[in-house]
Parts: sequence; structure tokens; C-alpha cells
Amino acid sequence: MSLINKIAQECEEQGLEFLYDSGQGIEQLIADADFTYDKTVVYAFLLSTTNFVDGKESANFGVFFAKPTDLDFEAIENEAIQETCKQVAFDFIRRIERGNRLTIGDVTLTRFYDEFQQNVTGVAINATFAETVGLEDCFDDYRKRFDPFCMA
Repeated sequence: MSLINKIAQECEEQGLEFLYDSGQGIEQLIADADFTYDKTVVYAFLLSTTNFVDGKESANFGVFFAKPTDLDFEAIENEAIQETCKQVAFDFIRRIERGNRLTIGDVTLTRFYDEFQQNVTGVAINATFAETVGLEDCFDDYRKRFDPFCMA
């Protein structure tokens, strides 16, 4: 499973909708996102090249936690939405720290408003995510003989 799939799995296990695409494709995904029942939607951008060491990926991602807002929002109402998104982001970070799939580096937090055609607001975290387990070696004789992925 790839690094982005592991991030997606963490989000989905938290009950969040996860979106991932290029800068151009994310606009349509956000426009089609399910914001019903006051749901927070998470989308990610890869901010750097992926490092690949000892079969494990790591990369710097921007992970955005968003909720819809009115076009002409009031600053106080927008602040409340961002605080809700910040709590969801904090829960996401804690979940990763308690789990065994990923590690997360130092986190910076940025608030955003009206960055897309869809009127959404929220917070973005920027951090390096790394796999704790990556690809496996095929050095074991049994695996070499019987695992189709290890057969030469």
C-alpha cells in the first residue's frame, strides 16, 4: 500500500471523506464532495518529491480539512468553522501518532478561506509523513519459492 493510500486510510477510518488529485483536478473533486451532515472533507497535495529509503516512502504533504461556508461569510462564523476543522486535524494527528502505519514530523498549521471555486474554509497542516513499514525484501527462501511477487 502506498504512502498516500495509508494517509487516505487514516482519514477514512476517522469517518472523513478523503480526496487526492492534482491542483486542477482537486477543484472538481471539491465541487462534488459530500459535505452533508456537517462533514469535514480532507484533501491532500504532495508538496515535495517522495523519498524512498529501505523500501519506505516519506514525503511532505499539505493536508486540508475543509467545510463549506457562505460566499459572504462573517469572520466570527468562519473562525468557528476553522476551529472545528482544527480539532478534526488534531484528532487525525493523534490517531497517526498512536498508530503503527505512519509517522508524522513537525506540523505547521495554516488557516484558509475562499481558495477554490467551491466556498470552503478550514485549516491545512503541512508535515512530513513516513511509512513505518514499506516494501518487503524477498530474501527468505520460502517466499522466493512460493510468493509470486518474489519469484525471479
